[in-house]
Amino acid sequence: MNKRVKSFKEQYKSDAGLRIRTSLYRNVVINLAYALFQLALGYKHHTVWFYSMAGYYGILALVRFLLAKYSEKHNMRSDLVKEWKLYRWCGISLFLLNVTLAGFVYYIMWQGRAFVHHEITVIAMATYTFYAFTMAVIDFNKYRKLKNPVYTAGKMLGLATALVSMLTLEKAMLATFGTDNDEQFRLIMTGATGAGVTILILGMAIYMVIVANKQIKKIKDIK
Repeated sequence: MNKRVKSFKEQYKSDAGLRIRTSLYRNVVINLAYALFQLALGYKHHTVWFYSMAGYYGILALVRFLLAKYSEKHNMRSDLVKEWKLYRWCGISLFLLNVTLAGFVYYIMWQGRAFVHHEITVIAMATYTFYAFTMAVIDFNKYRKLKNPVYTAGKMLGLATALVSMLTLEKAMLATFGTDNDEQFRLIMTGATGAGVTILILGMAIYMVIVANKQIKKIKDIK
């Protein structure tokens, strides 16, 4: 067992692909755990917001899982056209997800409901948000030189996850630590942050589709 662990560590240090696959699988597990956490909050508060967030994180986990499985079965840059198509598919998925997210943000503002959480729940949300942002920055700096469509897509999904987590955390903190007199402020902040997050992620998704189309055309023209 110790030999296997030692062998894995040595391979992990020398194989960039293995490190990225490990990172993708780790994030899949954490995404799923957070999706279940949001599902539990939805059951507790009986609201579509947390159910929608559970679905959002669950779908992101599925997309990341598919990226990890692809990278496990194929060598890096072995089929760039296929990899750019997968990158484009991730962009389209992100676009559709965030159109839906924008609808839920509007629904929550129109509904005007707020849910007071236990402090431990808010701390758990803050921990996940901090983790998501930290890993997004680390992965970007660590793997930017690889310039691989599949791994770049994973980084974009990580950033999207972190941004949505920030929106969820802000909403929870305003409801838990605010007062009844802060309702108008809470709605304005939720709406402003929600609009900013959805516009930014939608921009990322459109950018991914445009870049993928250009790269696919470029590769086909060369052939």
